[in-house]
Amino acid sequence: MSTQNAPKPIIVPIDLGDRAYDIEIAPDVLDRLGGILKQKFPGARFGVVTDLNVEKNQWARLQKSLDGHGLDYALISIPPGENAKSMAPPRQRGVCAVERKARAQRYCTGLRWRCDW
Repeated sequence: MSTQNAPKPIIVPIDLGDRAYDIEIAPDVLDRLGGILKQKFPGARFGVVTDLNVEKNQWARLQKSLDGHGLDYALISIPPGENAKSMAPPRQRGVCAVERKARAQRYCTGLRWRCDW
């Protein structure tokens, strides 16, 4: 997408005191996210959590941006729908969820964020 014709991003501030952050809404944000993350979190590793429908439609754009900026990341895809958001034991959600959880736990040990599983 040409930045010349791109609409101005909408910035939504999330006021959480010392944990405040901004959400940027823009049609080209996935294409620019690798650069944004590299600037804001130099040397960090990232976990990208998405559902399979979003992965199918948007992952290639984000992956290109992350790879283009040399970022270290892991993709964690979950099935679409409310059942995937359940706190039920992984066995009740299927074996695939158990495997993803194990990979995510190993990867999360190196992330800046705490991962509670």
